[in-house]
Amino acid sequence: MVIVALFVAWTIFIFLLRVIKTTVVNAVLLAAVIYFLQVGYGVTIFDVINYFTQGTRAVGR
Repeated sequence: MVIVALFVAWTIFIFLLRVIKTTVVNAVLLAAVIYFLQVGYGVTIFDVINYFTQGTRAVGR
């Protein structure tokens, strides 16, 4: 019974570790894209936010 509990705990731990790793990688990639937009084209984070919020408003209409 203890072995089954350890297996389930280990499986959940590995799953959560992979989810956290994916989240961190995506956050770093997004930060890099925004940084290069700022450096290369002068696009600010507020421009990016406005672009996506305006796009969702147009789709909702």
